Amino acid sequence: MRSLVRWLLPALLVPLAVTLAETDAPPAPSPAPIVLQPVFVLGPDGPHPLDAEQPLRPGQVVGLALEWPPESRPARPRLARPRAEAEGGQVRARRLVPHDPRAAGRDVVEVLLTAIGRVQIPPLEILDEDGGPARHTAPVELLTESLPDAGSAEPAPPRGPRWIGPDIPGLLALAATAVLLIAAAVWWIRRRRPRTAAPIPGPPPPPPQTVALDALEALLGEGLLERGRLKAFSVRLAEIAKGYIGAIAGVSLLEKTTSECRPLLRKAGFSPELSAWLVTWLGELDMVKFAGDRPAADVLREKAEALRVVIVETSRPLEDGHDAEEGAA
Repeated sequence: MRSLVRWLLPALLVPLAVTLAETDAPPAPSPAPIVLQPVFVLGPDGPHPLDAEQPLRPGQVVGLALEWPPESRPARPRLARPRAEAEGGQVRARRLVPHDPRAAGRDVVEVLLTAIGRVQIPPLEILDEDGGPARHTAPVELLTESLPDAGSAEPAPPRGPRWIGPDIPGLLALAATAVLLIAAAVWWIRRRRPRTAAPIPGPPPPPPQTVALDALEALLGEGLLERGRLKAFSVRLAEIAKGYIGAIAGVSLLEKTTSECRPLLRKAGFSPELSAWLVTWLGELDMVKFAGDRPAADVLREKAEALRVVIVETSRPLEDGHDAEEGAA
């Protein structure tokens, strides 16, 4: 019996001592809650810094930055209950964004406001993906307001006596008098202003053949053929021809293709044979401009001389008609 008591007594006293030691030890301090700091509001065009004077509206999403205590941030934090509604259905925690650039790299919890008045955001539980201890945020209170309903607002009563304006006939008479005074002032100013002499007409513009021949002489004198610039010479030569034909026909041909110029040659008074020759002549210049042909410089110089002959021959009927008109006058 004594041996049994001697064996059971230590077995009962050791657990009792351990329990008493754990009871007497001071409790471990609980971690401080995480402070939530409102930093921005999500709008249709992105986040906007939160203005203390600007009221919040139901339906807005507010970004709350997590102010972690020193050296207590877990490596991979997340919300314990994403999209969990807070008490009273006032707010809804949507997600946690680590290192959010919208909050200068701080962790942010997005909260959707769904009520009017003082919105109480209860403590949110933050877990660690790596298995660390859970943390809780401190409660936050936000104030939301609603836009006034224009249809339900009653009009304010008028203050003081109402002002009664002039009658319609009086306003019409006043307007008519003002118009008459303005018309009389304009007439008097124009009567007193000295009359300016009629502008002297300038010299008439030179005839198309003179402009074309002068441009042709200037082109031949630039030395483009001697320097091997065959394409530049061909482009300028075609512009001189189109400018002369367009001046006679009364239509600008500089932006038109050779095929578009064909019906306008007859309008300018050219014969069918000369019209066909000019179309072929312009087509050969197009081959130099667009197809990269490189004829000899003498060939292009002969084309310029042929154009000179066409300008001189086709300008004679115009000069004869002009002289006939002056003789009849």
